[in-house]
Amino acid sequence: MEKHHSQSKKQGINAFFNKLSRKLFGSSHHHHSSDDNYMANISDKPAPFMASDKNDKISSSHHHSHRKGHHKHGFWAKLFKLRKKHRREKDVQKNWQFASEPVKKEKLEMTSYIIYAVNSTMLYIAAYMVAFFTYQLAVIFVSSHYGIDSVLYYYELYFPCGNNSSLWTPFNIILITLSGPMISIIMGTIYHHVVLKRTSKPANKLFVLWLAFHSINMFFGAFVAGIITDQGFGFVADWMYMHVAFKFMFAIIAIFILAVLGFYSARYFLETATSVYRIKSKNRLAFFIAQGIIPWFVGGLILFAIKYPTILPQHENILVYDSIILGTLIFLVIPIIFNTTAKPKFIDKYSRSKRGINWTMVVAIVLLLVVFRLGLSGGLHFFIKIIVSISPWH
Repeated sequence: MEKHHSQSKKQGINAFFNKLSRKLFGSSHHHHSSDDNYMANISDKPAPFMASDKNDKISSSHHHSHRKGHHKHGFWAKLFKLRKKHRREKDVQKNWQFASEPVKKEKLEMTSYIIYAVNSTMLYIAAYMVAFFTYQLAVIFVSSHYGIDSVLYYYELYFPCGNNSSLWTPFNIILITLSGPMISIIMGTIYHHVVLKRTSKPANKLFVLWLAFHSINMFFGAFVAGIITDQGFGFVADWMYMHVAFKFMFAIIAIFILAVLGFYSARYFLETATSVYRIKSKNRLAFFIAQGIIPWFVGGLILFAIKYPTILPQHENILVYDSIILGTLIFLVIPIIFNTTAKPKFIDKYSRSKRGINWTMVVAIVLLLVVFRLGLSGGLHFFIKIIVSISPWH
């Protein structure tokens, strides 16, 4: 009877410690390998103080001492279990923190690229407005010199005298239509080779870079657009009686020059970043897309919508002409992606500067577009007359 009671107690203790081992170490697959080995060793061995076959004939006094040891071990097991549970809770919190870091970092990177895209798009539009008015004012000034007044609309420069006026001559047609592209290439060269190199602040540098791109493109891109539409710069080739083969040859050369200029301008694009991390090799493509390609695409769509006429313009293909000019700017933007050896010079000075969406600039650009559309919907009449007379004074 006593032997049967001893065996039942032995089985009870064995079941208790096996259950305890499963609770403590059964879910430890997510810990380090050392913990896994330790758990395997524990589960393979018999529970502490568990009677073996050799000790089946243990005396009651000796078994009583085992019961005392069991109660003592139960206390330490509970304490160990509490500590283990506390450590697991810490591990769960730590693992959750590490797991959430990539998500937070990914959201932060996406936010940064959106900031780059928005700010660059606003500067793209602002630079286009400056280049556009420079182009048109040059044409207005030269046409006024020949007694031809003009009206500036948001979609074209209108000449009230009409296309069949006697004021037009082959010579002044060439000069008037060439004046806009010529002032653009001159100013674009100054922006790119003089002003851009003297500008260090990223936002200002990006504005000057877009201004240089727009101005240069209003020469080379305007020639391509003029060849296709027989508008603007295309009048120069027509009135010079240029052969079609030469037109397309010069158009291809113009595109090639734009591509080369864009390729070697990658350095300046890199200098417009506010963080060294953004222009590392693994991040350059995303940076160029956010800083260059998206502003070209989104900004071009905005400008196309703003300049879309509600009436038939004097020059029927003028919208197509302007759209092609906006499109050829891609030959300046795309090549920067392929210049993997470009290195910035001034990025370290601004690597720690904070950056966010410039809402003041966004509001200013929106107001500028509204004024541009509404203010020029009725047209602004220009006639510039400069009289210079030099004679002896009596």
